[in-house]
Amino acid sequence: MAEINETPLPIDREYIYKRATLHKKISELSYRDAEAALAFLREWAEGKKPVSQLWEEVAAALGAGV
Repeated sequence: MAEINETPLPIDREYIYKRATLHKKISELSYRDAEAALAFLREWAEGKKPVSQLWEEVAAALGAGV
C-alpha cells in the first residue's frame, strides 16, 4: 500500500489541492468582502485566470483581512 501513495500522479498534487479548495476560500472571503469574492468567482467561472493564480490571490485577500 505504501507504494501506491509514493507513485507520482500525472497531475500536480498542489494543483489538485488548490482546485479542490478554491470554492471554500471564495466562500470564506464572501463573509468578509462579498464584492471581492464575487469578482473572484466570476474570474474563475469565466476562465479568465488559472486556478493556481486565483487561489493565491484569494488566499492573499484572506490573509490581508480584506
